[in-house]
Amino acid sequence: FFSSRRRHTRLQGDWSSDVCSSDLEANQPTGSTLASEALPNHYYRNVARLTARVANALEYAHRAGVLHRDIKPSNLILDQAGTIWVTDFGLARREELESQTQTGEVLGTLRYMSPEQLQGKGDQRTDIYSLGLTLFELLTLRPALDATKQRLRDPDKYSMVEFSNQEKRFIPRDLQTIVLKATAYVPENRYLRARDFEEDIERFLDDRPILARQQTIAEACVRWSRRNPVIATMAATVFGLLLTIAGQIGRAHV
Repeated sequence: FFSSRRRHTRLQGDWSSDVCSSDLEANQPTGSTLASEALPNHYYRNVARLTARVANALEYAHRAGVLHRDIKPSNLILDQAGTIWVTDFGLARREELESQTQTGEVLGTLRYMSPEQLQGKGDQRTDIYSLGLTLFELLTLRPALDATKQRLRDPDKYSMVEFSNQEKRFIPRDLQTIVLKATAYVPENRYLRARDFEEDIERFLDDRPILARQQTIAEACVRWSRRNPVIATMAATVFGLLLTIAGQIGRAHV
C-alpha cells in the first residue's frame, strides 16, 4: 500500500533549537529527578506544536486507510531542516484488514500500545493513544507506562496514564487534559480522529478553549479503581457494610 519512496510520511513544521537531538526519544531522568522542573514554558509549546504536526500526518495516513500501529518517540525523526518525519511503517496495516489480524497476535512496542492493541485489535484511535503516550513522555521526560510486561497480564491496571503532583504544577493544564483525552483507556473516550487531536492542540497554541474537558471526580475515581483494584474492592465492601449497618440502626430507631 506504500511504495518504497512513500514509506515515510513527510510533513513540514516550524521547530526551534529547544529540541536539538536527531530524534525525539527523550533522555530519561534517573532516580527521582523530575526533568520537567527545569523546562521553560516555550518547551511545552514547541512539543505541542510538534505533536500537532504528527497528528496531521496520522490523519493523512488514516484517510488513506492506513494504521501505523507503532507510534513512539524513536519513530519521529527531526532533521536539521526542521522537518518532522513519521517513520517505520513496518507494522502499518490497511484499516479494513485490521479485523483480519489473527486472534492473540500482538504487534507493536509494548510501552506504547493501546489496551485494545494488546488484544490484537485496533483502529485509528490506537494510533491516537500511542501519540498521546508519546506526548506525555516528551512533556515529562519519562515513560507514561513503566510496568511494560505486566500490561500483557493486566492491561486494566497498567494502562492508566497519570501525571504526578509535581508535573501537574509545571505542565500547562490544558495540555494535561489533551493527553488524558488521547490516552483514555476506553477508545470511545478518546479523540475520534487524529484531526480532532490536532485541532485541540492548535486551540491550546492559539490560547483558545480546548474541546476536551477535564475529568470529573467520578472519572478520576474510576481511573484510580482501575489502578488499585484490590483496594477499591475492599473500600467498596466496607462502604457497603457501613450502609447496611446504618440502615439497620435507622430501622431500630423507628
